[in-house]
Amino acid sequence: MANTQNLIKNSERTPEERKEQARKAGIASGKSRRVAKMFREAIDDNMTDSDINAITKKMIALAKKGNIKAYEVLRDTRGEKPVEQIQNLNPPVISLERPE
Repeated sequence: MANTQNLIKNSERTPEERKEQARKAGIASGKSRRVAKMFREAIDDNMTDSDINAITKKMIALAKKGNIKAYEVLRDTRGEKPVEQIQNLNPPVISLERPE
């Protein structure tokens, strides 16, 4: 579990510190986008339409045989992925009493 005592709120940082943190985040984001682009290009360069069709047919066949992961990939690819929700187990307490 993370040690939240070491975290510093942005409101408590100086403008220079916030600018430096934003710069570091931007650099990391750019690196992540470049890596993702490299993988997409590698796939595009090495897979033909017939390869993609063959893989898709195999995924459909696996899903029909009961492979849940294959079904999930097909469902998500079609854009039908369900929205994941997080349940708050400690909801805020709301007082129903009127203030005097």
